[in-house]
Amino acid sequence: MRFTPQLVASGLLALLPAPTVAFIGHVIVMYDPSCGFACSDALSGFMLDCSDHHHVSSGHSHGGSGPTTPECRGDNTPWLTTLAYCIDSTCEASVPAWKEKYWLEQSTGSPAVAPKWSFAEALAQVKEVPTREVGEDEMLNFTALASHESWQTNKLTRECFEESETTHARYGYASFLVLRTDKPHKN
Repeated sequence: MRFTPQLVASGLLALLPAPTVAFIGHVIVMYDPSCGFACSDALSGFMLDCSDHHHVSSGHSHGGSGPTTPECRGDNTPWLTTLAYCIDSTCEASVPAWKEKYWLEQSTGSPAVAPKWSFAEALAQVKEVPTREVGEDEMLNFTALASHESWQTNKLTRECFEESETTHARYGYASFLVLRTDKPHKN
């Protein structure tokens, strides 16, 4: 086996504590599955019956985190069924275990707040295929379709951002290797 400077540097990096060697795209995956994050993004701005209606002046908050708490989302049937349907219908290629993992960590907007149902249980609550989207100033109080345009825009934005960050990490790692291996050695 030939020991190149890159191999030696990689080996040294492997000895560092785990958080030190995590690079986006090379250990850290930011948005997996991106289709699930896109569903949350496309729906998160809509007010729910448990949202703080005094927080914004219209029915659509355009930000998602303000008037609707994770506890509200975790116990809200229309939110959970709409999100579950969106994930199920747009993340077809995703492994079912990934959907459950995403659901447990992201469905309420906080990994610390568990939803009242698992992904499969929330999906089972959808008795009919949704046929309409929520209007711009309408409250999400039924199982709705996510806007395909909003979903697609959010999905592509997250995927492009993650690819950009992966490229940054790759070039940063390469720069580290070049700088470490090109340094003159003092004897």
